Amino acid sequence: MENCNERFGVTPQIIAATTRKTVFSGSGTTVYVTDGSVNVPNKPARGLTYRVKCWGTKTGTNAVHAINLVLAGTEVLSVEAQATTAVDWVAELIVSFESPAVQRAAGWMSSEGLGAAADVADGAIDCSAGGALRLQIEKHTSDDVSIDGLIIDRFVLPGSQGISVTE
Repeated sequence: MENCNERFGVTPQIIAATTRKTVFSGSGTTVYVTDGSVNVPNKPARGLTYRVKCWGTKTGTNAVHAINLVLAGTEVLSVEAQATTAVDWVAELIVSFESPAVQRAAGWMSSEGLGAAADVADGAIDCSAGGALRLQIEKHTSDDVSIDGLIIDRFVLPGSQGISVTE
């Protein structure tokens, strides 16, 4: 059977990954994920795309939690788990460059038994001089959120001139 990625000319390259469980607890409400950071090159090309897949658990019942993508110090996307209970969760976030200073981002998060949340955003973060793409957790001070695993891959979307529709 033909590989879908080969058919479309896209082969993701894993650039960061971990299955080391990291628990974020205590008073911090917004924390960066240690293994969830990669460097974006200077003047990223049109179609350069990063995809972050992560999963974990949330304990406590105090508030929802969010997973954010931060590009060069500015949040470009945030998805929230609508859970005020202890849950397992999974998320996928994608950011694709239109130019060094224009991005398109999308993401979703699903919490055990509670459905999914999604967000789409346009970014205008200038990465002409590069920058870091970082995964961030937002949580209530009394709740623990863990990252049980994550994978970050990079690829260039084919036909990066935009989406065309033909009949």
